[in-house]
Amino acid sequence: MLALAQNRQYVSSYVDLRNQYVRELATEVITVDSTIEWMNYGQGDIFCEVENGIVVATVIVYETQEVAVFSSRPLRGDKLLAEAEVVARSKGYDYLWAWTIPENERARKMFRRNGYIEREDGSFKKGVYCFRNGSDKFPLMVVLSFTYVCNARCPNCPYNNSSIRDTYKDALWMQPELFKKIADECGSHGAVLRLSGGGEPFLHKDIVELAKYATDKGCKVSIITNGSKSVLELIDVVDMIEFSVDAGNEEDYRRGRPGLDWFLLNRHVIDAIEKRTKTIVIVSAINQVDIDIDAVKNHWSHIGVAAVQIRKYLTWGYNQDKSADLKPYLAPEKRIPCPWLFERLNIDSRGDVTYCGEDIAFEHKFANVNDRSIQEIWTGSEFTILRNKHLARQGHPAMCLDCSDWKYRTWDYNYWRLRADASINLTA
Repeated sequence: MLALAQNRQYVSSYVDLRNQYVRELATEVITVDSTIEWMNYGQGDIFCEVENGIVVATVIVYETQEVAVFSSRPLRGDKLLAEAEVVARSKGYDYLWAWTIPENERARKMFRRNGYIEREDGSFKKGVYCFRNGSDKFPLMVVLSFTYVCNARCPNCPYNNSSIRDTYKDALWMQPELFKKIADECGSHGAVLRLSGGGEPFLHKDIVELAKYATDKGCKVSIITNGSKSVLELIDVVDMIEFSVDAGNEEDYRRGRPGLDWFLLNRHVIDAIEKRTKTIVIVSAINQVDIDIDAVKNHWSHIGVAAVQIRKYLTWGYNQDKSADLKPYLAPEKRIPCPWLFERLNIDSRGDVTYCGEDIAFEHKFANVNDRSIQEIWTGSEFTILRNKHLARQGHPAMCLDCSDWKYRTWDYNYWRLRADASINLTA
């Protein structure tokens, strides 16, 4: 999407498209001059999708927080509304509203489909910090602390900088019975089941069997691995494999990933890329001091992964801050609601649930999936109270007030955007 104010060569084409929808938008015909004057006065933002020099789709976010979309291409409305929410959040808006003529049922269905609530006056309204894609009923992602055993000594790992693993000596591995119980419920909702946590997932002796079980049940299995073990048995079984590489050359890797082998990592990534037909293969690296992040992008892009994810450096409450990119996603002083409360649930190897993935020690656990279903926990009073506090920008529990990484959460450039971009790269 192009910002029309910075790409004024398309104003005439925009005006032509806009005037085709005068009736649907219940507005008057506009001109190039009136459009330029409107933009100069800063009455809103216009973003356009251009094909062969012609504007084919447009979303407008007005200063009044109204949104309008129109397109000469079918099925673009959902994408345009998603772009409008990105703009709204960047401007600090809490909601968007829209209006359409009563007989435009196609537009009305589009707004309803995208979570807009119809009001008595016939308009539609939606909070831009909210559940999405059905996550009000069940989390989009369930993150598992699948194992607490690791074969690396990474200096930026909070588990290496704390005694958390010692507290899990009785539960270093998630047991198959617990995993299958979780997978059964997640699969019935088509949720992402993410194998992560305080160790290396491919050290779990049952990972192949359990990942296949979860996939067969309908889960979208995603695994984060350090690449020390071959992943070939799960290529084209799981949805996505993310190699956490943290370097783009052997020297940086030796410093950032002690205990692991740079050349073995490369071989495992290349093997995965060469064998895959469905599984998305990406790499990620933390943007930290003493690591050449440009080398990371260049090396792994050249190898041919679907995406190179550059992550913010997180302290998790245990690490010293060694970030090479301090720019926040969420302005700390605005206390913008944290997206994690609206999309993901974290479960440890015992089945305990905490409010947030930042709580890697599960100090704030409040439920267990052996006693209550995931859906009951997700829609229960504990989460509801916390979400409402976030939405009201008031009264956060200690773990939120003391969170050093909240500013690095993002509503827009997250797992879902990463997966979508990676999928596009694979088909481009």
